[in-house]
Amino acid sequence: MYDPARCSGCQLCVKDCPADALELLVVDKVNKRFVLRYDVDKCSYCSQCVESCRFSCLEMSPEQWE
Repeated sequence: MYDPARCSGCQLCVKDCPADALELLVVDKVNKRFVLRYDVDKCSYCSQCVESCRFSCLEMSPEQWE
């Protein structure tokens, strides 16, 4: 789960992803508007992105799991 209102655009989640499954797109840097592109086929569900996020904009969702 991604909360864009909390995102500062630091890209720590992208840098720390071992599977290279995340991409942060800058919509408007002045107004801090970003879009997080997530590739589910590459993701290993390690939650390293959640641990790396300083602003708590990412979290693992129990509703998304089978």
